[in-house]
Amino acid sequence: VLCLHIKRFRWCNSYRSKVDTQVDFPMESLDMSVYTVRGSSGVKMPPHNGHLYDLAAVIVHHGSG
Repeated sequence: VLCLHIKRFRWCNSYRSKVDTQVDFPMESLDMSVYTVRGSSGVKMPPHNGHLYDLAAVIVHHGSG
């Protein structure tokens, strides 16, 4: 299970503003191997390496805070 929390606000001059940039990611086979120690060093990983994730749920928060 991989849980991602995407920061959608930024601070500028003591004020918070919403980041409106669209975030896209695949529903199947999200490859996170490049974010591992071996992946970032350029070492080739086997195709099925335990770093592939499929989307199971999305939580969208609307409101203030």
